Amino acid sequence: MLDFQFEVRRQSLLAQAAGHNGWQIPPPPLSFYGIFDPDQQAWANAECVPQPLKCFSEPSSVTGAWNNIAQKSYIRCTNPALEYMDQFQNFAEQQADWDTYEMATGHDCMITAPAELAEILLKYVA
Repeated sequence: MLDFQFEVRRQSLLAQAAGHNGWQIPPPPLSFYGIFDPDQQAWANAECVPQPLKCFSEPSSVTGAWNNIAQKSYIRCTNPALEYMDQFQNFAEQQADWDTYEMATGHDCMITAPAELAEILLKYVA
């Protein structure tokens, strides 16, 4: 995942790991992902834990099996806007068999806008 980050963010994540214990990245401030409500922050803070750096630095492999999924969608959360996500939205919008959505909430929309997210997801239930 580090490969998809802008260089300044990539360096920041590496520095956070180095300053933490060398092998884990501490959770970011919840406001980075759009959680501003104090009650939601308290709940999420209790659930967040550091993530191993290798989760971000090890290459992932994509087999192409995802092409067999009949209904594909991309949901872009726009508040705050995470610019490195542009590349994923642009890809999805260029695919004829993808639906794209925007939600005016943070990346953790399952916390900040669960009803709106559920409304979108229920369109894909068989």
